[in-house]
Amino acid sequence: MNSMQLPEIGVLAHEKTLVRFDIDLLWIAKDPAENRYAVLCEDDESCEYLIVPVASQRIVDMLAGGIPMRDLFTHPNHAYWARWVALDKQWTVRVIDVQSLTDELLPQANAYFEHADADLILYRNQLQEESLLLNIFWILLGEHSYEPKIAYEVPHTSQRMNSIISHFGSMDTTYKVTA
Repeated sequence: MNSMQLPEIGVLAHEKTLVRFDIDLLWIAKDPAENRYAVLCEDDESCEYLIVPVASQRIVDMLAGGIPMRDLFTHPNHAYWARWVALDKQWTVRVIDVQSLTDELLPQANAYFEHADADLILYRNQLQEESLLLNIFWILLGEHSYEPKIAYEVPHTSQRMNSIISHFGSMDTTYKVTA
């Protein structure tokens, strides 16, 4: 998937696939304002995705094996649930509270990247360099550090979601990611 035109966010352009098993299961996307999002395929048949804003450093930490994949999805205050409606040929999106996410919707708690391939190591290094340059820029402007600011308000929701599929549940919790 190259991009998604989502009503709540705008265009999300595919930046990097992190986990792929026949389809992209976990990938990173960027919006026009350069904010990054972790996109997790919840159901490939009905085209349902969990989408959360994520800081570049969290991606770097995950690719280095410092935090589990699940942490990308459990630490923001909000997330989006996107579903492709084939009849209307458009995406429907709703804002959800990450506290409402069940274990079945998330990667296993102990699923770490331990063997990133050369392409993902290069991507991680690019993110680190980008973060360093942004921090230098913000320090020169008199700020302490750069933290991405999301330019929209998100209403608080408390919807309880049914489980769709169990992510990575029947597989090993250590993944060798290949391009």
